[in-house]
Amino acid sequence: MVCAMACVAVGCEGSGGGGEDTADDGEEWGETGLESGEETGAPEVLEIAGAWESEFSAESITSESWDMGGIVTAVVSYDNDTNWVVTQNANDAEFSPSAFNKTIWMEPTETGFAYCTAVFGLATLEEAEAAATDEADASDLDGAGCGGFPWTFLTPAGSDSGE
Repeated sequence: MVCAMACVAVGCEGSGGGGEDTADDGEEWGETGLESGEETGAPEVLEIAGAWESEFSAESITSESWDMGGIVTAVVSYDNDTNWVVTQNANDAEFSPSAFNKTIWMEPTETGFAYCTAVFGLATLEEAEAAATDEADASDLDGAGCGGFPWTFLTPAGSDSGE
């Protein structure tokens, strides 16, 4: 499911949460300054971070942002153990400004993974984190298993293993 989103930086929290930087104008990103695997209690890196390709566009995912081919959202909370991420739209986004979205994904492999933006347009981070993802049916990845649409498949950027 493709949902129109744009970039805003907000603090991250929750199990496996990303960085803890904020931007007061919603236009710039801070750096966490933390390296993956640091022994200083650094947050775990979002397991789906990387450069990806879908049938629609190139996508770039970090522990701080998700760029869906030019539509960028802030990653505000995630849990690698249960495979979900909450993102937030920009204050000036065309659709659902400042709203929160919950995306779930299938366990990644060397050939990629599938994801579904199961819940979008929620008013608060807490509401998004607690939101049920019942509309996402992992047994129907190619059909209507993502709220009536197919799940999006991502393959590593530059690979020949497109779905």
